[in-house]
Amino acid sequence: MKKATFFFIVILFSCNSGLNEYKDPREKEKLMVFDAVMKEVSRILKCPSTAKFPDKEERIYSVFHKVGFKYSVFSWVDSQNSYGAMIRTRFMIDAEIKGNYVSCSDLIFLEN
Repeated sequence: MKKATFFFIVILFSCNSGLNEYKDPREKEKLMVFDAVMKEVSRILKCPSTAKFPDKEERIYSVFHKVGFKYSVFSWVDSQNSYGAMIRTRFMIDAEIKGNYVSCSDLIFLEN
């Protein structure tokens, strides 16, 4: 009886372990794109050392696959302005993966 109970518990846990996990098939590429976008956006900010971008999950959902290796990113960054106040700025940008390199273009800061 102990062996049957143990076997049932092992099967139960192994069947339930991945039910609620959704993994985006392009997760790796999307994170690679967002890393390049963070560098591009930070380059333009008044105080890039204060830049705070979304967490990993939100980063993945803010990158949209268009076609081939082309992506669009709609996201935000919190950073200090020239007066020291933290300001949230929304932006959109296009990106393209070229081998191990990501090319960014058409950065637009959106009005709040």
